[in-house]
Amino acid sequence: MGTAQKSAPAKKVGPPEVGKLAGARVDELCHEDLLILARLGMNTTDAIRWSLTQMANAVNAAWTRGTCPEGTLPKITIWVGPPEETPQVSEGDSTAA
Repeated sequence: MGTAQKSAPAKKVGPPEVGKLAGARVDELCHEDLLILARLGMNTTDAIRWSLTQMANAVNAAWTRGTCPEGTLPKITIWVGPPEETPQVSEGDSTAA
């Protein structure tokens, strides 16, 4: 007689339901990143929400603009400047929105 093998439960793909907790283990790199955002006065929840929103907006913009196919991870670069300043886009710049 053979023994029945139990299969592992399928991992859920996608976010948890609204109102449910999302969990991630904090490793050293994540801890250091959270310390940086804490210097802005953010608590851990706000820092995670803000960071997630920033990255989701960047990925969605790449897909919407056709920079890369939907479902693929785009190369993300950033522009950093002082508060209230925006980058100057030269005429004919193909990267402008």
